[in-house]
Amino acid sequence: EAIVSAAARENLSVILGLEHDPNWWNEITAPPEVLRDYLLVRVSRQEILQKALLERFGAETHWTGYYIADEIDDRSWRDPARQTILRHYIALLQERLRARDPARTVGISAFYRGRTEPGITATNLVAVLAETGIDHVLLQDGAGEKDPPAEYRTAYNQAFEAAWSEALP
Repeated sequence: EAIVSAAARENLSVILGLEHDPNWWNEITAPPEVLRDYLLVRVSRQEILQKALLERFGAETHWTGYYIADEIDDRSWRDPARQTILRHYIALLQERLRARDPARTVGISAFYRGRTEPGITATNLVAVLAETGIDHVLLQDGAGEKDPPAEYRTAYNQAFEAAWSEALP
């Protein structure tokens, strides 16, 4: 309430985050069939939260979007089969969010910490997000943790720029 109220008072837009699962990093290491079920449960939990947000803040014009708190890293989604599971989750979640609230945007974040080569990291992220309907991708580097070291960040940023340029002609 404080965030939405402050946004209205200052004439700012606000994107509200969906549920954060503190077990995310452990759960996403599960075998594919377990991972798929976990992500389906995540969709249901996010829908419950969305319903509550809409009941409370649905008329607020300063609330402009949703943020999926399930971050995409550069190590967990190397395998194409796992990428497909994640892509289906993201696409299904954004579809369900928009079914109740088509006007607000949906965003997600990704980050890299130098665990996978820059070109592969960028290609994998584009593959995961292809045709999901996501409006915004927030890309984080590990600068605050110096991981990857500064001299490698340019290569990652260039790889992401190239991958996005190819994906979005």
